[in-house]
Amino acid sequence: MKQKPQRDKINRRLLSLLNQTQLRDHTGSWEWKQDAGVYVWSDALFTLHDLPKPYDNEIATTAAHAFMTPKDRALFEAHLAGLLPGGRVQFPCRIRFPGGEKRKVLITAYRLADQEGNDTIFGEYKFLPVVVKQANSTQHIAAVPVNNAYGYTKIIGGTADNVPPEIAAQLRAAEHLTTLNATLQEKNRQLESMNDELMSFSYIASHDLREPLRKLQLFGNMLLQQHRADLPDIVKEYLGKIDLAAQRMNTLIDDVLIFSRINERTDMPTPVDLIDILAQVREDLYEPVTRYCALLHPFDLPVVMAHASTLYLLFFHFISNSLKFRKPDLSPVIIIRGQVKAPWEWPGTQPAPEQPWLQLSFTDNGIGFEEKYQETAFKMFQRLHDKDLYPGTGIGLAICKKVAATYQGYIDVKSEVGKGTTFTCYLQLDIVA
Repeated sequence: MKQKPQRDKINRRLLSLLNQTQLRDHTGSWEWKQDAGVYVWSDALFTLHDLPKPYDNEIATTAAHAFMTPKDRALFEAHLAGLLPGGRVQFPCRIRFPGGEKRKVLITAYRLADQEGNDTIFGEYKFLPVVVKQANSTQHIAAVPVNNAYGYTKIIGGTADNVPPEIAAQLRAAEHLTTLNATLQEKNRQLESMNDELMSFSYIASHDLREPLRKLQLFGNMLLQQHRADLPDIVKEYLGKIDLAAQRMNTLIDDVLIFSRINERTDMPTPVDLIDILAQVREDLYEPVTRYCALLHPFDLPVVMAHASTLYLLFFHFISNSLKFRKPDLSPVIIIRGQVKAPWEWPGTQPAPEQPWLQLSFTDNGIGFEEKYQETAFKMFQRLHDKDLYPGTGIGLAICKKVAATYQGYIDVKSEVGKGTTFTCYLQLDIVA
């Protein structure tokens, strides 16, 4: 019976020491009881917020979050909602006191399983020093409340010219993160504006731009059909060129619309067999494949999680490109090779994937091009050859580049005049089989 009072006394002493340590370090610990809608705060955290401590150390979630600025509150709640089991997040925010004073705080949150196996979210607040800029110096003020031996005392002062390095580093990191967040939000606003403009353009391209082309072709064909016998050969030739130009413009509009809509997909990826994609492209390109006696050789094409329509674009434009830029005296041979690579083999500048990824290459024996044009080849409307000899819109490879980017990847090209070209795609696709 005597052990329990002694144990309680030791626990109270340990809690008091913890409280004093946290106050000295300007920190406070917390646990979030999400179902109950409350936080359990340490004594120090109540003191740092200039609040009286309730007997159960609980504070309503809404009351705790009310100290944050509205912008920071929304971001913090989003961070909590997205915290995965075993995860950790650090979030700099500003605490606003009833008197209007604001303090920068670095909040750390963890999500772990407790002793009973239940998920628990807990962490700490780290109050950062106040920076006061004066004429010739910068002072760091640590205005924190402290408990003395006789009860509650609030200490307002406490300037320090030599801030501990770890605090200074945290302050710089918090300020840098705030700047990055502001920059990111501005970029998001710009992106939304660009998306709105792109949707407007898509509508105009689909309707307004096509209408004059349809009329141009319609009246040209009517003129040719109704007055063919009366028209000189030169007029018939010009009408044919007008119709051909209108067809080319329609194809260009189609390609631009495809390019603009690649990122619009919101549905989930599904298993896609690349052999099936190749078969579909071969069928759609049956006429040129047959005419030029082209040979398509697939090797090790896997099943991946993707959007079939985007991978179709990749296969279609690379194979079309090889058929178009073939040697006139040689049947096109196109090798399509897939290789499943380990995460540590990722060569790109983007963050490496955590899972195996796909290296997909298209090699042909065509006319090739000079090395200096490797970057130019992927730009919209760029042509490396005469459009009369090699018709097209100049958008196909730009579409391929954008498709690769949607899978956090990129495309590399190696080509040699007279020997052919190899396009290699590095794609962060989940491999199914």
